[in-house]
Amino acid sequence: MSLNTVFATCRNPDNASALQSLKQTNVERLYIIKLDVGDEKSTKDAAEAVQGILGERGLDYLLNNAGIVSRTDLVRCMYSDIIRSITENEGYDVAFTMSISSLTKSLHTNVIGPAIIAQIFLPLIEKSGRKVIVNTSTTVGSFGKDMGSVVASYSISKAALNMLVSPSDYVLCGNVLIHGVL
Repeated sequence: MSLNTVFATCRNPDNASALQSLKQTNVERLYIIKLDVGDEKSTKDAAEAVQGILGERGLDYLLNNAGIVSRTDLVRCMYSDIIRSITENEGYDVAFTMSISSLTKSLHTNVIGPAIIAQIFLPLIEKSGRKVIVNTSTTVGSFGKDMGSVVASYSISKAALNMLVSPSDYVLCGNVLIHGVL
């Protein structure tokens, strides 16, 4: 039986105590790689590290699961109509009154980051037998759900991520299967 190799990425592996704990029991199978989705060089360095470990093997699955909601965004209680701000002094992040820097950061991390990661890791995916890229999104970014105008920066960025690949469809990029999940 062949064991899978798992690459977990994070901005600061030394501070990722839960991952480090998992690594202790999966020394030969789990590799923790430094990667900041907002930094193209970091993504290239991570891909090189993964390539070095895989050798001639390919990467079967790439799961884009990173995302941010800025501290100025709202916390929405999903099972009630109660909406409250994270702190008393922070404003609502709603369309047309949101912070442009918050929107820009959300777009960069939640849309541009996954697009860059997919592009940079594509050669490793193409070498595998499975060839799957999954982008994780949320219903807050869905046009089919009326989530109101809360967490606008996050919602807009996740709607844009959904446009990379429709969550209900599989998209083929060459011979690579790309799928979105909500």
